[in-house]
Amino acid sequence: MGWAIPSPHYFEDRHGARFSTAPAFASMTDNRKATLWSILHRVGERMTYHLGFEEDWEHEVELETVLESRKRPGCAECLAGKRRCPPDDCGGPFGFRDLLHAIADQRRSKLPGAFHGWLEGRFDPAVFEPMAVNSALRRIKV
Repeated sequence: MGWAIPSPHYFEDRHGARFSTAPAFASMTDNRKATLWSILHRVGERMTYHLGFEEDWEHEVELETVLESRKRPGCAECLAGKRRCPPDDCGGPFGFRDLLHAIADQRRSKLPGAFHGWLEGRFDPAVFEPMAVNSALRRIKV
């Protein structure tokens, strides 16, 4: 679950404030000092997560609900989700689209070109692993 290769990134709130640890963005607030609640204050608020500037990933994050967790008070928890996140270095949104098309094409005996040997069929885009997501969320300050 998630990307294993560290990439430059930043978070941007609805007011345009940006948070990052990337050296290229030294003027931004250090996102290690920000908490989820300092960016998303109310249900319905959104932030944008920009990752891997060469590949230009952009993720919209919305606070959908706030529930008190009996198991882990004060921790973020993923209750549901859809699909697996893209693998490292798949070529950004357009490369990921091509990868999904290649996987869906049942007539091919192996993945084409750049994907063959790198992915080796271990990637199922339909799988969502909430336990893996929650393991990562436990490391985040809320």
